[in-house]
Amino acid sequence: MSELRPVPADAWDNLARGFADHSYRQLSAYSNACNDRFGARSERVALYDDQGTAIAASEVRIKAVPGIGSGLAYASAGPLCRRAEATDEESLDAMRSMLVAMREAYAERRSLILRVQCPLGPEEWNSASQAVLRELGFGPSDYPRAYRTICIDTRPSLDGIRASFHKGWRKMLRRGETRGLEAEVGDGPELFAAATELHRALMDRKGFTVELDAGFYERVQERLVGDDRMTMIVVRSEGEIVGMNLVSALGDTLAGIVGASTATGAKLSGAYLLEWMAIELAHERGLRCYDMGGFDPDDNPGVADFKRRTGGADISSAGPAQFVPSGVRPRIAQSLESAVRRVRRARRERGQRAAENAGEAA
Repeated sequence: MSELRPVPADAWDNLARGFADHSYRQLSAYSNACNDRFGARSERVALYDDQGTAIAASEVRIKAVPGIGSGLAYASAGPLCRRAEATDEESLDAMRSMLVAMREAYAERRSLILRVQCPLGPEEWNSASQAVLRELGFGPSDYPRAYRTICIDTRPSLDGIRASFHKGWRKMLRRGETRGLEAEVGDGPELFAAATELHRALMDRKGFTVELDAGFYERVQERLVGDDRMTMIVVRSEGEIVGMNLVSALGDTLAGIVGASTATGAKLSGAYLLEWMAIELAHERGLRCYDMGGFDPDDNPGVADFKRRTGGADISSAGPAQFVPSGVRPRIAQSLESAVRRVRRARRERGQRAAENAGEAA
């Protein structure tokens, strides 16, 4: 008989490392930083079997709506279910049991909307996870956006991986390797600060904003220790950083988080070199794949084509999906959340227009 139990905050990160689908989004430092940003709090729970083994686990971010007795319980890249010693069938059974337990604990007992954005896994796993969500009564959620990305299998030889690229992509990579760019890989504060400044300047120049920018991850990095720390990859031209790629190696995947290049970096094909260095890093660490950090052919067709031409697999994680308990209170909470998102989106759009107008005036 399995049992859902809380996990002490100081034991969470060590427990999460035992899962192949662990990622930076389930790290305590990341979730705590998100809580500070969005006014939420975290609960960390695990499902234990009869032998006391944690067969599934999840950090759950709680955003209560004052005065109505409801709100949102959100598992970002959770629950974690894929263990190295378990078969896919056993891991899928663990996921099913975990979601049933979470549904009872959060939705049925506390009238919270339970929303799940599952961790990214192999294509077959993602499809099976989506089927489990439907089976358990989880319906689609319009927030956050579904996570679609390009994943490159990093288990073959580096020569084999390189041969799988589109010939035009290989040509641009060779160009990046021969134009005098200097590469640096590290996790120290000086490198993060310099790369963050590049990303901030890029946003200012192009007049866009993102919800979690490089500065946010710089602050998360300050709270991380050991193997949980993220890695910054940069390329320099004549000593100046002209491109950056922030990645995280947890579980069986190297995850791309934030990337940026200056006009000089783009001219020298720095983005190709940055991605190749990430692939090399994932290969050297024996990871299953490199997740290029999202794929959006509708809103960003140029970047989507750049990623597609690596020959990687176009895959999507299961979710976002939600279970909305019966009653009026959860429906009110859902309406209020939608209203808050509309306000935030309008503010971002006004900020982007103001930045664009300032750029035109300059």
